Amino acid sequence: MRKLLFIELFRRFITSGNLKRKLGVLLAGGFIAFLLVSALVIWAGIASINYVTNLAQDKRIGETLQGIERNLDQIPAIKPIGCWGQVQNLFVAEVWLEKPISESVNSLRIACFENRHPVCAGDECKDVSNKEGSTT
Repeated sequence: MRKLLFIELFRRFITSGNLKRKLGVLLAGGFIAFLLVSALVIWAGIASINYVTNLAQDKRIGETLQGIERNLDQIPAIKPIGCWGQVQNLFVAEVWLEKPISESVNSLRIACFENRHPVCAGDECKDVSNKEGSTT
């Protein structure tokens, strides 16, 4: 039954010039839209490459990068203990909704850059210094 219906629709399409015209307009419109989107993607790519090359030639950026290179030893190293778990916890949107942003950022800073590890008992966490061994 379905095959007969398909064959009948195909015969109507072949004999009807109006359907052929509509299909031609649809295909032409789709092709023009495809060309337009392709041109926009190419233009955006070229514009972004041009922006990055102009940015790289900016003298202020070069001076800033040289200043960062000079001060590289002053940047604290990332500690792997507890840092990755804290980063994964911050990927959940509920954490950002329940706690203030400053508290989330401070906990990330403490876990990754400071020489302190949080000790948790229940819902409360305290920072314990590794050097002193006392709670702060």
